[in-house]
Amino acid sequence: MGKDKLRDSIDLYDLRSGKTQQMYHKILKDRDEKSARIKVLGRDRVSNSLFVALQKDGPTQLLKLNSDLSRPTKILTGTNKTKYWIMDNRNRPRLRIDEGEASYITKFFRAEGFRRKKWRHFYTANNLESRFTVIGLPPSDNKVRILRRSQNDETSSLYLMNTDKNTGPKQIYSHDTYDLAGADSFGDKSEIYYTYWWNDAMEKSWFSKKREKIAKRLEKKLPQNINWRIREVVGNDDYWLISHSAAGQPPAVSLWVNRTSKLVPIVKTEQNFDGTQIPQKQRIDYMAQDGQTLVGYFTPAIIPTRNGDYSGDAQLLVIPHSGHGNRDRLEWDPWAQYFAGEGYNVFQPQYRGSGGYGRQFEDLGYGEWGRKMQTDISDGVAALEVSGKIRHDSRRAIMGKAYGGYAALNAAVENPERYSCVASINGITDLGIFLDGFNQDISEERYAYFSWEAKIGEIARDREKLNTLSPAKQVGQMKSKLFIVHGRNDDIIPVEQSELMHRAAQSAGLDSTLVRFEGLGHSDWTRKQEYDVMSAVDGFLQRCMR
Repeated sequence: MGKDKLRDSIDLYDLRSGKTQQMYHKILKDRDEKSARIKVLGRDRVSNSLFVALQKDGPTQLLKLNSDLSRPTKILTGTNKTKYWIMDNRNRPRLRIDEGEASYITKFFRAEGFRRKKWRHFYTANNLESRFTVIGLPPSDNKVRILRRSQNDETSSLYLMNTDKNTGPKQIYSHDTYDLAGADSFGDKSEIYYTYWWNDAMEKSWFSKKREKIAKRLEKKLPQNINWRIREVVGNDDYWLISHSAAGQPPAVSLWVNRTSKLVPIVKTEQNFDGTQIPQKQRIDYMAQDGQTLVGYFTPAIIPTRNGDYSGDAQLLVIPHSGHGNRDRLEWDPWAQYFAGEGYNVFQPQYRGSGGYGRQFEDLGYGEWGRKMQTDISDGVAALEVSGKIRHDSRRAIMGKAYGGYAALNAAVENPERYSCVASINGITDLGIFLDGFNQDISEERYAYFSWEAKIGEIARDREKLNTLSPAKQVGQMKSKLFIVHGRNDDIIPVEQSELMHRAAQSAGLDSTLVRFEGLGHSDWTRKQEYDVMSAVDGFLQRCMR
């Protein structure tokens, strides 16, 4: 990974000189667990000043970063729960986004009153269940563009919502097969340029034929199968600042000059990977035991044979993703790329219940915890054997975060002879104790309980059957070495879940290591936190897989 310090930076790029100057930066020191988080919210087109949300110690601040590099100007202060603001085309904060009582609750506020100094709460989203994401503001003061999947929608779609009236949102765009992932809009009128979704790679639907033609010219300058988005537009589409990445290409930022059809590299945002030694992720289609068609992603290890081909002799690392509504893609993935670079064949199965493929596929995962969602993983590994991607007798490890951590531990129960090493990060280990932890006298926790119950299935109310799907209750069937990681600040899956798993494993005579990370939450990690966890898991695998 390298020993360079990570630097969070906001830079100003001069179109005339081609030079970059820092407007704000913060070095993330080795032991800095509470580093600042910066989110760019808007730009003043006259002064080139930037508006940013800065989360540090205390309430979140809305700052104006001046292009002359003078002291930042504080515009307003939110609360300790404020995540960021959404600005209108006049750079006024129109919406405020706060975290709720738990990290899976998001609260939306609208600016009101004289000088917009009052904030009215108009919507609460439970991110465990609902699909509600603010993705832009039209010029009208009382409207907002959102992504949502209503009860009648097969896929998450783009809507226009009136924050004043108690009326249903108006649909702007939907895709028949895939959930929309977002939409990007620019200019004084906040015009929607395109919506986008993920098949394997990113795909777009443009709202303007003229801009679609510009995009096709731009794509001829990019490597094949690249995923890219516009981040900033200057003039009348004179310049597009774009970010781009791919399964085998680290993230980068470039400037598209429309008049000359020139693409100018600006910055690479990942400096810890050797660009000449990046393995290529590929799609694997396979079929589950019950006939359900599934997809997985395979990243081969960098162990070339004499002919330069990738070898099936490498050890296998299975990485199931974090659960319902989530998925992997043909996109840059530090975890897959890093461990493939360390010599592992990496497999990421998209089991039933994965997101992005629409309601029908996601619903297939409800009630299948530890059952079909689990066998979808082992069926994918079997398909790799049949295809010759891996050897039948190759050594294997499995690791995952959240549900992926649960699935990794459960794999050690279901297939005790197959996995030498298992790593669980923020995983559930005892389903009964986990569900008992919800206080159903509190509305948000009651709603969360029923969300989890729906995912786990009817057996959630049958403690005896629930124990059969709880890794902490089935340690007697395990033979793997365990590495259990949990963040002390995880407010979705308590750290006690990993602690009781560790105690149960030790009581059963298993080789188990427990690591608690200070300041680490369930998700939304800083880059330093992610690299720290990745390095800890890597150290375990190096010792375990020898």
